[in-house]
Amino acid sequence: MNAIKKSPDARIFKERLSIELQWIQRFIFGALSNLPRYTKLFVILLILAFAGALFASDKGYRPPLEILKQDGYLALCDSSSYFVFAQDGTFSSFPVGVSGRILRGTWKSKGENPVVVTATAKMGWVNGMQPQDEYRRLVFAIYGGHSEPFADGERYGMFFEPPSKPPLVSRYSNPPKIDPTVVTIKNVYRGYFLVEEFTKISKPE
Repeated sequence: MNAIKKSPDARIFKERLSIELQWIQRFIFGALSNLPRYTKLFVILLILAFAGALFASDKGYRPPLEILKQDGYLALCDSSSYFVFAQDGTFSSFPVGVSGRILRGTWKSKGENPVVVTATAKMGWVNGMQPQDEYRRLVFAIYGGHSEPFADGERYGMFFEPPSKPPLVSRYSNPPKIDPTVVTIKNVYRGYFLVEEFTKISKPE
């Protein structure tokens, strides 16, 4: 299964943004040229106040890796799943709802803006049949944003990870107890990101 989205080229994005800003500037000044002097001054002051409000609301903009360093993790959300990159190199993903896909593995990154993160993980399901050996490679392109606490409490995902060496079990003994690994997040990343690759792969070496 592949769900691939290509990130936009940064240079093309900047050129398009520059053209759009020039067009907006010409439109505003063209519209103002026909207004009376004091009305024109009032409109300019209104635009400046609006721009100041936008600037104030954007003071929380930070690079993704800076957020990770401060919070100890970077938690993305696409409305259906959380993707959590822990500072120790562990990657986890769990559903927003009561059931869905889970992923558990490792991650590495390169670059700054965007930060390109590659994760390799084993896939499973919450409240569903568990595949034996299903692995996925995910590639994210993450741009700057800010970290925001959940309004209604923290979120957590539970991962039941078998021991490295399965214990010897007979039909007369109790099944081995496997304590879950719990991933808890209190903040979520608010910003622009892309899932550039979600690919099925063989078991990593």
